[in-house]
Amino acid sequence: MRTWRAEALLAELETPKGKQLECSPPDFDTWVSQRPDGGQGFWVWSAPTSNTSGGEILPVAAFAFIVTEDHPLSASIRGRPVVPNIDTHQLDLLLQWDAECEQHHQWCQNNGPMPRRLIDVQSSNSGRHVKIVDLDAEARHRYLALSYATNAALVDRWENKILAADEHVDVRALPKLFQDAIFVTRALRVQYLWIDSLCFPGTAAELTRDSEQFGSVYENAHLTLSATGSKTTADGLLLPRPARSLAQVPYAAPGNSAEQVSVCTLPLARDAIREYYIDMAKQPITSGVWSFQDRVLSRKTVHFASDQMYFEFDALPDGTEYYRKRAEEDTPSSRWFAILWDYGKRQSGSGSGKLAALANVAALYQRMNKDEYIAGHWKQSLLESLCWQSLSCRPSGERGVPSWSWASVDGIPAMGFTSSVAHSFPATILDTRVTLVDDAKPLGDVLAAEISLEAPLVRLKLIETPGVGEDDHMFLRAADDENDERGMYAGFDSIDRRFSQSAHVVRNMPLFAMPVACTRRENCEAGSCHVGMTLRILLVTPVDDVGNRMKRVGYTVSASERLEYEKSDLRRPFVLV
Repeated sequence: MRTWRAEALLAELETPKGKQLECSPPDFDTWVSQRPDGGQGFWVWSAPTSNTSGGEILPVAAFAFIVTEDHPLSASIRGRPVVPNIDTHQLDLLLQWDAECEQHHQWCQNNGPMPRRLIDVQSSNSGRHVKIVDLDAEARHRYLALSYATNAALVDRWENKILAADEHVDVRALPKLFQDAIFVTRALRVQYLWIDSLCFPGTAAELTRDSEQFGSVYENAHLTLSATGSKTTADGLLLPRPARSLAQVPYAAPGNSAEQVSVCTLPLARDAIREYYIDMAKQPITSGVWSFQDRVLSRKTVHFASDQMYFEFDALPDGTEYYRKRAEEDTPSSRWFAILWDYGKRQSGSGSGKLAALANVAALYQRMNKDEYIAGHWKQSLLESLCWQSLSCRPSGERGVPSWSWASVDGIPAMGFTSSVAHSFPATILDTRVTLVDDAKPLGDVLAAEISLEAPLVRLKLIETPGVGEDDHMFLRAADDENDERGMYAGFDSIDRRFSQSAHVVRNMPLFAMPVACTRRENCEAGSCHVGMTLRILLVTPVDDVGNRMKRVGYTVSASERLEYEKSDLRRPFVLV
């Protein structure tokens, strides 16, 4: 069974632009089954009308059982109706979730170091004011932290004013988002709240979200309030949600008593692929880079999304439980690859870099793997992680980021050998050099970075025939192999891969194949592991006339026998920039 990352990679290679395959309509000869993974409700299945071979059925609808909190079956049926507006009754449910989390997971109970400055939301009897307070360094109190869509530099502070300790703030003068966060904090019976632009003392130059101080705020918060569905601070936190249509059905309760319960439809794709719930790809907060670290570092998060409220917690103290489940293997590098799959498609704002915005997450990983960080890669797995596949990417436009770093593009960098293991590495790393923007931030943005290697370089040539399909993809072959009519897929990182759009560019480009790794199937039988070897190749081009400095322009895979890369005269030292 192919993994989800392999499916995405193969879709890009086999079906250009990862087009979805469309199924024929259902014939509505239906079956019903329980929802998978213990879900309370049912799926409806039907065969497609084009099902000529028979025996194939597909899910066409998903339904969940729903009851109100005061329903006789509320203790056994978990689903609750989504009401248009969140009030204290819905927040009582959040209190219940939080209590259950603390009861079953010791990590959820931890109270680490607090930020020195917080908002005391219980300082006023009337509730009209809150107070900015400075706490003792040894203090240990519960506090909540707010995460919302924002750029790195917090120069647009509330009224551009630096608030003093013990200063009272009129809640009504704050943005709607901050007002709602204060309301939720009070409803959850917590005294303190942290909001970046109100609680970070000092000048605007000090307000950098890649600082260790920022990371520790979310790591040690009792709960993070995420404005997941809010585009701006004016939207607020408690967004009105679309109500779902409900139908009443009889339900056989324990003891043979009959009860009426509600049934509502669920988004089928998300119910079939649970990661879609967690991904929240269409929520505003997931488009920017800075909110990513808030989510990964937080041990518990309540997402106030546009459709409903989600409670998320991490069962591991290193913040990687979700990515451990999504990774192909339970290793730090596989989890890192899973993180970059989610993070890579986010876009950095002006004045902020993708490496800087991931610095605190990288610091968390460095505590686990004790490895050296090189412009978004880890030294011990550098050759493997250089083999990232660009899925629907475009240049990130960040200055100083090397071409071989995933941070050079906005889009998914599909990493890992996907159910394969390394058999050999034709490329050898000789040295790495990184020039940082700030030497005090070794995991942050870079001014320049380069890798000295020794590897084969095979000259490539464009095959002057468009690929099959409506997208007429480009294919490449070794320049001295005129008999190769099929070639290798031209998997450029940001150059349009269609022959009609970019053939004139590629035709005039000095282009080389740089074999990095040769992989084999992970679970092969003894004596057959040499069959079906895959060559992992970077597409590189010289950056100057000398030709000893190369930049990456793409990545592809090929059968190992397609390129005669083992000739000694093809192997030479050069620098990848």
